[in-house]
Amino acid sequence: MIPSERRYDFKFISQWKAKFSNINVFRNFTVYSSDTNGEEIVGPFLLDIDRTFVGGYKPDLRMAIKDTRLLVNKYCYNLKDEDYQVFFTGHKGFHIEINPRAVNVSPNVDRWNDFENRRRDINKRFGNSSVDVSHPHIRLHNSINSWIDYSGQQIYSMKSRISIDDLFSLNVEDISAKAENLARATLNG
Repeated sequence: MIPSERRYDFKFISQWKAKFSNINVFRNFTVYSSDTNGEEIVGPFLLDIDRTFVGGYKPDLRMAIKDTRLLVNKYCYNLKDEDYQVFFTGHKGFHIEINPRAVNVSPNVDRWNDFENRRRDINKRFGNSSVDVSHPHIRLHNSINSWIDYSGQQIYSMKSRISIDDLFSLNVEDISAKAENLARATLNG
């Protein structure tokens, strides 16, 4: 990861992705308005759902999708479709990105503390700790997640948006295979 305090226009994203072959590319969560003298504005409220097998680091995607479905059913049920999106991260789990205004977060509050309090409340309310801590950065949508698996093999998978219908109708193996196929197609150009 290459940390930077420098601000970039959204148009720079395509250059950034090209520089790193669209592999393991992240962006800062902080977003600035170009209209109001560069003031910080509220970006998405992210629920990062990762699950690992007990006693290890190996992903447990079956539990992650179960948790994601629960959160969509119980936490996002009263939101409009355009107020949230679900992504398969390409490796350990899912992201649910929620428009902050849809959950009453305004730009005038300390949103990081608000997001963290909401995350803790969600984990307490649903009886698990599947929603990971807030991160200052996020993997770019439609970028490739690459890692070495437990057998030493290089794996490529795409962080990709999944529809609510697919979230509830596909099994996690199909979602994962689709993400790997998207990555393969992108790499083979």
